Amino acid sequence: MCAAEQRALVTLALDFANPPTFDPRTTSGVAVLRLSRNPAPSEVVAATTTLLDALTAHVITGSL
Repeated sequence: MCAAEQRALVTLALDFANPPTFDPRTTSGVAVLRLSRNPAPSEVVAATTTLLDALTAHVITGSL
């Protein structure tokens, strides 16, 4: 769905961090948030904030 809508994928699923299986070069980008097994909402917010800050300086298109 993200590829069809040209949107980057933000996920907690580590499976998407495997470029041979999910090649990010043909997508609008993939961001895998690496958090503890059962993250508290504050951890998710902190990771998302870090991602958003990074996106101000870097383009995610085609990247993992």
